[in-house]
Amino acid sequence: MRRTRTAVLTAALLAAAAGVTAGTAHAQTNAGTGFTYQGELKENGQLANGVFDLQFTLYTAAVGGSQVGFSQVVENVPVTNGKFSTKVDFGYNWNGQARWLQIGARQGVSVGPFTPMLPRQEVTPAPYAVSLALPHSQSQSNTLALFNLINTGTGHAMNLAASSGSALVASTSGGGDALDVSAAGAGDGVYTRTTGTGHAVNASASGAGSGILATASGTGYGVQALGSGTANAFFGYSLGTSGRAGLFRTENQNNGSTTLEIQQNGAGTGLYATARAGYAAHFENTNVASSWVPLRVTNVGSGSALWARNNGTGRGALIEIGNASSTANALEVYNNGNGLAAKFSGGDVQIWGRAYATIGTVLNRATPVAWGTFEPLLNNPTFTTSSGNVSITSQGGGLYVVTVVGEGDPSNWTVVTSVSYDNPSSPQRTYAVRAGKPQAIAGQPGNGSVRLHIRCIEGCDNQFATSSFIDFVVYKGM
Repeated sequence: MRRTRTAVLTAALLAAAAGVTAGTAHAQTNAGTGFTYQGELKENGQLANGVFDLQFTLYTAAVGGSQVGFSQVVENVPVTNGKFSTKVDFGYNWNGQARWLQIGARQGVSVGPFTPMLPRQEVTPAPYAVSLALPHSQSQSNTLALFNLINTGTGHAMNLAASSGSALVASTSGGGDALDVSAAGAGDGVYTRTTGTGHAVNASASGAGSGILATASGTGYGVQALGSGTANAFFGYSLGTSGRAGLFRTENQNNGSTTLEIQQNGAGTGLYATARAGYAAHFENTNVASSWVPLRVTNVGSGSALWARNNGTGRGALIEIGNASSTANALEVYNNGNGLAAKFSGGDVQIWGRAYATIGTVLNRATPVAWGTFEPLLNNPTFTTSSGNVSITSQGGGLYVVTVVGEGDPSNWTVVTSVSYDNPSSPQRTYAVRAGKPQAIAGQPGNGSVRLHIRCIEGCDNQFATSSFIDFVVYKGM
């Protein structure tokens, strides 16, 4: 028998969501995704009667396009005066994009192919009502937002409340955001409140993304957390093997505002950072062209502006310049008051390198560049102690030459020398020592020598004099 296509589908697509009533106290059953389809079937231009098999196929376009899901076949559908009604179920294939329904028919006793009835019928929005049946759970892969609410008025875009459980649970296993909220007006992008023992916001990330990522392009806050109880107003933690518990970043390079500001009006600590293994706090300026300091501490009270304390075995403070080509000072201390610029208590001060001090208008070294002690009037004098960068030779007649290695231009050197005695109260000779002008050594840049002349000035005939020693110190001015 030849079958013609249907004329016009005279009945609407009816959502099978009956029985779901908002505010009921008893448990509800999910209405599912099936819907009732009512239509009209004609054969050779006449209203059909009998039993027919119907095939329903969903497409993404009126012509061509891609098939969505599987075709649904409903057998032995009774048709009376052309009218029929049956239930069709394509599952969760309603993602907000347009869909067209193609219907095929055959006699109920036939096992042959279905005769398509063209054109395809555009599906009206009625079947999407099934997505509002509660409780609702759906999983879908889509590049668009699965749920999108926009309120252009002054009210909330969404209001969620729960008496005991979570008002909102958002999770993502892909690369997208679990929750993306923006506010262009004066309202809050997200406003959460809890009056119980639970969290107002509990955000966690087990992947590479952020638990909370908040940006503010207006005058408001990206995140504002208020706590009136004993719990933390904001608590961020990371359970992964990597990733931060919190990240605050100012994206606009012209933004001069503070990225993170902490105000403490109580008696506690403004910022308290602890660490079990890594740094308790790390401040870094990654812009090589920037002259700003990574950390600035200001105190207008009577306490210390900065206090570093270590109860373990490490240092109290470590200041380091990692750039080998840098000429900047690792530490500068200024005091505009009447106190000391620096004070070291409770131990010795050790300097590896050169210490400088300004006396008057001349910058001199505060520590010597070379020093030594030797016993004079010997053909082969040797040091009893020295800085290690000096050597000595005897020229005879009480003249000795001290050579200093690796200390720059000798014209900037200043030599201080004196005589010391084993037993100054015993009868002895008295010596005087005179230092000559430091001289450069030809062919040896940075090396120089100093001539020391020793002579007896009192008790020179005393043959039982105790030992005497010559001490010298070499300083270098700038």
